[in-house]
Amino acid sequence: MKKFFILITALLIFVAMPSAAEDMNSGVLNNNIVWNLSENGTLTISGSGEIKCDAVFTPWYRYYAGHVLSAGGDAPPSLIDAPVREVVIEEGITSIPDGLFRNCSDITAVKLPKSLRKIGGTAFSGCSSLAELNLPDNLEEIGTGAFAYCPVKEIILPSAMSSVTGREFSGMNLLERIIVPKENENYVFENGILYDKDKTRLYFWHMSGENEDVFIGDSVKHIGEYVFHYKKINRLVLPPTLESVGAYAFAESEVGESQLPSSVKFLADSSFAYCNWITYADISNAEGMGAEVFSGDANLKTVIMPKNIKIIGNYAFSGCSMLEAAVINTGTECIGKNAFKGCAGLKSVTLPEGLITIDDGAFDGCVSLPGIKLPETLEYIGRFAFQFCTNIKTLVIPKNVQSIGAMAFCACDSLTSLVLCGAAVELEYAESNRRIMDARYTLNIYYNKGSGWEKGKEIYPDGNWIEGIPNSFPEEANGNHSNYEDENGITAYLPVCRVTLNNVEIDNTYREYPFLQYRNIVYFPMTYFDCRFLGLETFWDNDNRKLSIGKSSVHGEYCPYTGSEKNEESYTVEKYYNSAEVNGKDIITANEPYALLKFRDVIYFPLTWKYAVEEFGWQYSYDDENGLGVTSES
Repeated sequence: MKKFFILITALLIFVAMPSAAEDMNSGVLNNNIVWNLSENGTLTISGSGEIKCDAVFTPWYRYYAGHVLSAGGDAPPSLIDAPVREVVIEEGITSIPDGLFRNCSDITAVKLPKSLRKIGGTAFSGCSSLAELNLPDNLEEIGTGAFAYCPVKEIILPSAMSSVTGREFSGMNLLERIIVPKENENYVFENGILYDKDKTRLYFWHMSGENEDVFIGDSVKHIGEYVFHYKKINRLVLPPTLESVGAYAFAESEVGESQLPSSVKFLADSSFAYCNWITYADISNAEGMGAEVFSGDANLKTVIMPKNIKIIGNYAFSGCSMLEAAVINTGTECIGKNAFKGCAGLKSVTLPEGLITIDDGAFDGCVSLPGIKLPETLEYIGRFAFQFCTNIKTLVIPKNVQSIGAMAFCACDSLTSLVLCGAAVELEYAESNRRIMDARYTLNIYYNKGSGWEKGKEIYPDGNWIEGIPNSFPEEANGNHSNYEDENGITAYLPVCRVTLNNVEIDNTYREYPFLQYRNIVYFPMTYFDCRFLGLETFWDNDNRKLSIGKSSVHGEYCPYTGSEKNEESYTVEKYYNSAEVNGKDIITANEPYALLKFRDVIYFPLTWKYAVEEFGWQYSYDDENGLGVTSES
């Protein structure tokens, strides 16, 4: 009995299941929308409301997506035998989603209902056999590239369309004529050009071939989206009346000769992206700017920046590798994300007071930028804002800065001084031990006591934290120089305190290589006898101009190095920038917080804890009565 019940159940399930043909030739797109594919390749979609399905999950998408690799892919065999050749969308359907029939190359005809109000972007893009198109009168919106790469030469503009942007015709490379019905009083088509009624806005330009001359009349104030996208033009004359340019209007175009008029007030997203023909742009009158406006313009050298604009758009000048200078005028409050990313030739940036935000990656990869002065009004520095700015040596963070994003100064290999003028600043980092910057080198961080920065050593484990803001900042912070003093006028003094080495008092009065004092640090002369007296061995590699120093078990006698002339109280000395090695470790001398000095052809090392104790193993003491005492291991 049990076996009989199981058999009956199985038979009922089999009967209830649709046949393979039914399953493969019909289906549901969403709750109210169904589809059916006939044997002759006619796809009928019926129901009411919007088609909301994702095109990727339709069987015809699977067929055409897999067609290149293996005929049919995972699409039903019936679709392989009779691919979609005609699309019939019945009355009641109001909207077609993005990409629903993208790349269905067998479609030759499409019937659209009067109820249709919207066709999504790329809905029929790549339908390379679709040569005729009849749009319903009630259609109100056509998405970007809806019929891109379809061999349609003529269309009738729907009567209900009142908000054309230009994106509707994107990629329709063979389109020659747009018929505007009498019922539509908003547009006019003349000489291959679609205008608004007053001919102040241009939405479509028919080009009969490549490399023709394009002259846009003085009445035009606006150029729509995608109008000249990817076009090849010999000569382009833009009118002095032009005020705005739509998204992607000239993106990736090739133009032999042209000039952007200074009258332009608004530039939409990517309006001139990847236009390598642009070398000069006067956008001084711009009042608004979208994202990626000049992104990828590898030959752009000069930009006259807007006089009154609040936001420099995201990626606005990213990849403009030839751009050398940017003067951002008063009124700008925000430099967008990656605005100047990859501007490898950028050597000068002027930022105005009133600037509040430097967003993520704004100057990422500006490897030629020697320095930048941040305005006092600045409050936020984003993530990776100055990443790979390898030429910046000193940066002064204004007092109003409230937050610095993670890795803001990552890989700034030349940065040796970070001056923090304000109170506590939020230091953003994604995980423990992830630092705002890659501290692979010595970094001097100047901060005010109680600012909170002294608690951030876990973020900068390799940094040298120096309490107290310098009275004067390096000129390099303004993009000029890198040092606190004139490189040719560094003054060092004879120590005013008593100095003893292994209990031998040093008399600097007539010493040929006297001990020196610079920035309140006593400096030790790396002479042969002085080094051996304290258990060090030195070696000078003349070929590589490199000094090597290491601890040694050999101890020599003290040599006073007495000269015939009495020493002065102070001397002009040099900073030492050649290579050095201490205990087998290379020292990047230019990054040292207390510079190595050179005097009378002898290299001087600072008696800081880093060297005296950690590297040389000396005992180190100081008090007002006995002065500085240094002893080595016996």
